[in-house]
Amino acid sequence: PAATSMVEIRSGLEFDFGPEGMCRNGSAAVDAVTQTCASAAPLDVQYPKVRVTLQPFALDVHEVTNLQYQYCVAKGACTPPQFGNAPDPNTQNDYYDNPRFEDFPVVNVSWNQAVEYCTFVGKRLPTEFEWERVAKGENGQRQFPTTESITTVSQCIGVFNSTGCGGDLKMEQVGTAAKDYVEENGTRVYH
Repeated sequence: PAATSMVEIRSGLEFDFGPEGMCRNGSAAVDAVTQTCASAAPLDVQYPKVRVTLQPFALDVHEVTNLQYQYCVAKGACTPPQFGNAPDPNTQNDYYDNPRFEDFPVVNVSWNQAVEYCTFVGKRLPTEFEWERVAKGENGQRQFPTTESITTVSQCIGVFNSTGCGGDLKMEQVGTAAKDYVEENGTRVYH
């Protein structure tokens, strides 16, 4: 199978990364010993925003599919995912090996396996800043995975779960999301 097509990101390359305040509760008070926010859980530390400037880059328009990844495994350049099922094994059982799901995103691959695949197709993983730039949209205003302007998790589409805002645990065919995409240069970039 062909590698996923890419879209070039040439605008919006300078943006603020990170929250307004040091801590989620809006306080800049950080305990010097524990490096946690005052009266907050240890994971609540968020560092102040910084101005980021990126060079133009390209990003896949959708996730790597099971079929694409299986081809990499068959060629000996990738190792199989540790687990073969999607998050909802009741409806997507044998997800990785089932031909019905060949155009669905591969799941349960490690960072190292993702690097193996990228190397195989002559690409690289995006940096955190590159991914964040695209996820937030060209104007940097998109907070949650939806095309609509929402400001709180309670306005999210679907059921809120541990994976965040935007839906249930069922995987969907790549390039078909009705809400979870951004547009870059007239091209949709999914999930």
